[in-house]
Amino acid sequence: MMGKFNSKSGSLLTIMLLIFLLPVFHVLKAEPKPKERNILAAEAKAIDLPGAIINDNTWNKLPGYKDRQFWEGLSGNIRQEYIKNAEAYLDYDWPVVKATDYLEFIRSGDRRQSVYSACSNALISLVMGELTEGKGRFLDQIVNAVWYYSEQTWWGWSAHLGARKAGSGLPDANEPYVDKLQYAHQLPADGNRSWKKNSTGEQDTEFAG
Repeated sequence: MMGKFNSKSGSLLTIMLLIFLLPVFHVLKAEPKPKERNILAAEAKAIDLPGAIINDNTWNKLPGYKDRQFWEGLSGNIRQEYIKNAEAYLDYDWPVVKATDYLEFIRSGDRRQSVYSACSNALISLVMGELTEGKGRFLDQIVNAVWYYSEQTWWGWSAHLGARKAGSGLPDANEPYVDKLQYAHQLPADGNRSWKKNSTGEQDTEFAG
């Protein structure tokens, strides 16, 4: 009698569980269509983003190269550190960033950031050293840096290429990004025009692209 009672109770319990879980299974099985929110696009339109973007260099409030009072007014320790860091790159040999350096990110997840950051650190040090010292000692290497970067298709990290339509991989000159050269580009305009008159055309084209 007990076994018969347990069997009936088990069947009843199973039916009740099925009745209870069927709506849950239905919800899990259904694939809700994602709702297009376009939050950023809507916000950009609301604030008239194209009209708010500054298209020239008026945003740059940093002291210029000719503002020697500011740069020479830095504390002695800071000035010495900037100049010393720049001197370490006076004979810097700008390395080639290989195609495999970009591809390594999609092959193994390795960003190879040291490949890109070494050159970036060199440029930053040279610019800050020249701004601080103001004697023109570092300008040639800054020119080499600008030339080095302008000959590259991409100036950023390989991991950031995933935002493109084509996704991560090799850089595409037809889908350009802008990065880090603006202040270095302005520096020689104040400091030394001897090389600038022969280089601006190509560099401006690279910056614009």
